[in-house]
Amino acid sequence: MGSVRNAAVALLLFGAACAGRAEVPADTLKVETLATPHGAHWVYLMDVSFPHLSEGKIVVVDADRREVLGMMTTGFLAGLAPAPDRKELYVTETFYSRGVRGERTDVVTIYDPAELKPVGEVVIPPKRFIALTMPYGTVVTRDGRFLLQYNFTPATSVSVVDLKSRRFVGEIDAPGCTLIYPGAGNRSYSMICSDGRLLTHTLDDEGRLASQRMSEQPFFDPDKGSLNVAPARLGDTLYFVSFLGQVHPLDVSGQEPAAAPTWSLLKAADRRQAWRPGGWQYVAANEKLGRLYVIMHPNGRNGTHKDPGGEIWVYDLKTKARIQRIRTKTPVVSVLTSRDDAPLLYALGAEGSLHVYDARRGRYRGTVAGAAETAMVMVNP
Repeated sequence: MGSVRNAAVALLLFGAACAGRAEVPADTLKVETLATPHGAHWVYLMDVSFPHLSEGKIVVVDADRREVLGMMTTGFLAGLAPAPDRKELYVTETFYSRGVRGERTDVVTIYDPAELKPVGEVVIPPKRFIALTMPYGTVVTRDGRFLLQYNFTPATSVSVVDLKSRRFVGEIDAPGCTLIYPGAGNRSYSMICSDGRLLTHTLDDEGRLASQRMSEQPFFDPDKGSLNVAPARLGDTLYFVSFLGQVHPLDVSGQEPAAAPTWSLLKAADRRQAWRPGGWQYVAANEKLGRLYVIMHPNGRNGTHKDPGGEIWVYDLKTKARIQRIRTKTPVVSVLTSRDDAPLLYALGAEGSLHVYDARRGRYRGTVAGAAETAMVMVNP
């Protein structure tokens, strides 16, 4: 009983000592607002977060200052598409009622780009393509009216969300076709099908299917070589690069996409050393400079198309000549350039670092170490 009595006396003495003193205010949380939601040299890193896939994130990096500005926590293997006017961010996410199991819910979450917080949500059918984040899986039409989500169950289709009314419009079947490549029109997009042909859809003002066309000739022969389905876009031309280094340009400026002549990244000496493109988002283009950037690695063989590369090869798209080779600080899996008049080249290291280069001269500017855990794709805001 003595110890209890002593403890009670101690509490009374402590209370007496605190009597008359000002009450300590409770801590409050505050969310900082970004001064400007879109810097010219900001980049979004889509971090799938391998150690905890059910909880991913999008990391916002300022490449000039080489620092992380903020983060958005996402659901399982999310997709991202900024609004064309940059006033909103659209994230497609998947959640399970028991965290990693249970009832599945797919949503399009609308984010405020200044505070990086959700401000709205649209539930969509639980069918979206779930894999390591892919470019062109979640896109917004060029007028900003509709969000398009590629589905794979394994039946393939496209979910349409009206971003004006914040509602799910419907689902459009696309048997055997993959990903979504917006055309030149506000409401058109194309998809690559299993036989190499292109399926083109046009939507009406309500987001319903208005027309459908299948190309007569294949865009490429899938029996002769595989394409990386994450092309670089320059204006209305998509540059697909095959696993063997063949460039397949696709003009999407007309009502129907048109294939342009193919050309090779490789010279005879490159082939002897078995140089090949590789990574995840391994090709980028810059409209200001008219250049193509490709991650490359030597001693390539079947199956190395996802391997990181230690060099970025730079091509002049007018002459199709290689004009530069940039040795990266660490092996990289993805590349992207900014879209301003003084463009930067971003190279995403396999270990999660972000390397920054001058896109014109290839000069190294610095690294954001540990920017992400397992980022695979980069997006311009």
